[in-house]
Amino acid sequence: QLNFMVDLEFLMSNYKAGRADGKPLLVMYGQMEGDTKDFSSVTCVKVNLPFIYGTHHTKMMIFEYRDGLRVVVHTANLVPDDWYEKTQGFWVSPIFPLLENGKSGLLDGESPTRFKRDLVEYLLSYKAPDLVRWTHIIMKYDFSSCNVVFVGSTPGYHTGEDKDRWGHMKVRRAIRQHATSWKSSLPIIAQCSSIGSLGKDAKSWLSGELGMSLTGAAAVCASPPPVHVVYPSEDDICNSSQGWMGGSCLPYNSATHEKQTWLAQHFHLWRSEKRKRTRVMPHIKTYTRLNKNCSAAQFLLLTSANLSKAAWGMLQKQNSQLFIRSYEAGILILPKFLSDSDEFQLTSASNPSGLSLPYDVPLTPYPDGAVPWFMNTIKKRTDIFGRTYP
Repeated sequence: QLNFMVDLEFLMSNYKAGRADGKPLLVMYGQMEGDTKDFSSVTCVKVNLPFIYGTHHTKMMIFEYRDGLRVVVHTANLVPDDWYEKTQGFWVSPIFPLLENGKSGLLDGESPTRFKRDLVEYLLSYKAPDLVRWTHIIMKYDFSSCNVVFVGSTPGYHTGEDKDRWGHMKVRRAIRQHATSWKSSLPIIAQCSSIGSLGKDAKSWLSGELGMSLTGAAAVCASPPPVHVVYPSEDDICNSSQGWMGGSCLPYNSATHEKQTWLAQHFHLWRSEKRKRTRVMPHIKTYTRLNKNCSAAQFLLLTSANLSKAAWGMLQKQNSQLFIRSYEAGILILPKFLSDSDEFQLTSASNPSGLSLPYDVPLTPYPDGAVPWFMNTIKKRTDIFGRTYP
């Protein structure tokens, strides 16, 4: 288990329910509640972070079974509230079989998306002996059936070939290599649960850097794509299934927003009527790009990475270096590896098996007077349960 917040009692109660509580378990974490002494089969390792404001934000599971290995990339902390009360996203791999004839290697059983190598490189970036052992396990398995791209972020100043292996530059390379080019005027949709300091205007990073990567652009140009941000408003939280407590996992604050009020024009409400989850606040993070009538997508990216430079990285030294503060993990789903088409058709009445987004489209812009949810401000009005905040 690789995660940010871990409630050990909660985690192990679920292992017990699955009759796996006596199995060896490695937990790499950022923050933890619980006493490891109560669980002799569990090894817990706190991940060291080299940079201030960085976090071990990855949410990933790797399971070794008698007959294979499975990888799960997701968005939920290992705490009850994330699993019972929030909207989350999970990618569950097929069970990868052992390589034939006892083979073991980084290139053996590789997928067209290079998932195996990218996963191993990500785990090795921790420089943790316990994870090195897991890379040896992974190399024994056949990942050839994997059809998504692994997208990791790892702390560091990445230069040369390394620059394109991590963060938003990894996404840029994958989209450029494996997706059909779309018009630059088609917007990016960034749906997130937290927002960092993004700079003086949209071009400085949001659209000019991250947005360009999500189009697969070869270089930063003068006309970056528009970026729509799906993030709950204060009213969304007030009327959520938890009332004000629904904002407990959305730590955007007013001080940060006051330095980037330009972001207000990019905000769109969290609406998920088709999935009956409008009132279930999102901890999921997704990034996509839709055509003009919102009927097709160029790609879908599910990740732990929120809308921040710490998570995705920022280019430095005339774009020769990518600086990342945090650990993150996600998967990029591209039409090339799943179908004969160059785009995903979205779910509709006539196409129930299409790609399904977690929110409704077309998007709903913030109405006049709406403000984004700020975790740090006092709310004098009451929520649906009659409570003020905090």
